[in-house]
Amino acid sequence: MNKGKEIFDGFYHGLLGQLNLLSKENRKLALARAAICKQCPLLHKGRCSKHRSGKNIVTGVETQGCNCFVAAKTMSNLRQIENGGNCPLDKW
Repeated sequence: MNKGKEIFDGFYHGLLGQLNLLSKENRKLALARAAICKQCPLLHKGRCSKHRSGKNIVTGVETQGCNCFVAAKTMSNLRQIENGGNCPLDKW
């Protein structure tokens, strides 16, 4: 998924969530992602900060944040539940 599509998708699903139109499965997934992000060293003022870094749990490589709004990012790509891979540190 390209960056623009991912951003749109995140805000779109966020809006569906605000209107209580998000499926129970997708709401559960987004909440689980948000809980992981809440504990992340990259999180700063609601963003996955490009000025912070952490160790990728798959590769072990020190990785910078993507600078996305976490509230939207946790809602993006919900159609690919098993796939994951949106987190710069591969935590989800």
